[in-house]
Amino acid sequence: MRSNLRVFRDPVHDIISLNLELPEERMVFDLLNTQEMQRLRRISQLGVSSLTYPGATHTRFLHSLGTFHLCRRIFQHVENLRIAGMFTCLSQKSRDSINRLADQRALLYAAAILHDVGHGPFSHALESVTQVSHENRTN
Repeated sequence: MRSNLRVFRDPVHDIISLNLELPEERMVFDLLNTQEMQRLRRISQLGVSSLTYPGATHTRFLHSLGTFHLCRRIFQHVENLRIAGMFTCLSQKSRDSINRLADQRALLYAAAILHDVGHGPFSHALESVTQVSHENRTN
């Protein structure tokens, strides 16, 4: 029997798991398995820092996974507060915005996991030389 749980060991956030029975987490898993995301496994988040600090080996892939993890935690926290009725002190417009946010979970997760997909090796350093933004390459 195959488990519907996928677990990643992250050096910053420790265990990050995806429940594939949840459509938005299945989508994140499917995005992680794309060629565009897998190439981020070979791109250092910290440039050449590992030459001085051998433990500084964080990749853009792990950074993106961690960003998703934090996005999910924040979303869950806001959702718990919303369900508990903790936003009564806010204006109706703010409460409506928070309620609409609940409908955007998949979009938020996709934005979090894909936010670095346009990065190449040393992209921030090379941008000053090439005058080409990594954000423009992903459009």
